[in-house]
Amino acid sequence: MGEYRRIPTADPAAVMDCTECGAPDGMQRTDDLTDDLEQKCGEIWTCGACGAEYIDEW
Repeated sequence: MGEYRRIPTADPAAVMDCTECGAPDGMQRTDDLTDDLEQKCGEIWTCGACGAEYIDEW
């Protein structure tokens, strides 16, 4: 059986610059993406300044 690789949980207070309006530290993680097996496969980030959404999928 293959080895199960656990994806580390990101810091819940993580922030990044907005990918749309460029606001410094404007984007915050707002939700996790999960696959059909309910395993985390990405994160959804939302900008507090302009409301843009960024999906980080892996």
